[in-house]
Amino acid sequence: MSVKVREIFSSIQGEGIYVGRRQIFVRFAKCNLDCDYCDTAHKRDAKFCMVAGKKKFLKTADDIVNEIKNLDTKDVFSISLTGGEPLIYTSLIKQIHKKTGIPLYLETNSTLPEKADEIKNLITYAACGLKLNYPKFYNDSLKTIEILNHCLKSGNLFVKVVITKNVDVGQIEELTGDLKNIGDLPLVLQPQTGIKWDNTYKNTLLTMSETAGNFLKEVRIIPQTHKFLGFE
Repeated sequence: MSVKVREIFSSIQGEGIYVGRRQIFVRFAKCNLDCDYCDTAHKRDAKFCMVAGKKKFLKTADDIVNEIKNLDTKDVFSISLTGGEPLIYTSLIKQIHKKTGIPLYLETNSTLPEKADEIKNLITYAACGLKLNYPKFYNDSLKTIEILNHCLKSGNLFVKVVITKNVDVGQIEELTGDLKNIGDLPLVLQPQTGIKWDNTYKNTLLTMSETAGNFLKEVRIIPQTHKFLGFE
């Protein structure tokens, strides 16, 4: 038997503009992409779900919802729907929304606009990754961002780009120009974890930030802070 959710746990958000907020993370199995910098098992179905460090077999949406409720505390900001790619599992997301009453925070690779359209009214916050190493999905990513941005309150959606050594300033210029046509969205440039931050790489990040600032008002360089703190 395979399960749709690989992990459920409570921790802090370590990426993007909501760094430090307490969340209940629901990590879905599998992804439609295969990024070489991904730090999460995503190529296979999950055989069980790790809940707060314990192996469990969750067979139904109600099983998953009950575990979420057991982890809920007064400081919880939202449920992080992460992965893998959560938008593969829109039916389950609908059940989580209906049965928990906790705001949903979608972490997506932004490549499935039709799926985003299914649950756009259920999401309170969105972290929209955009994978510049997958140019064939570029237009789908912009469409996904536009769909979600149209439904979310201003400031509740941001775009995140992982800056590998294969990303150049010209790509950031093109991207931010296109994002400006959607709205003045917050942009997070996330240095790839594990890359040596030498002066050349640091200067490139600053140049990218300056370039993005020509199009967008809010541009930030934020690494994966939970890695430094030792959180999951």
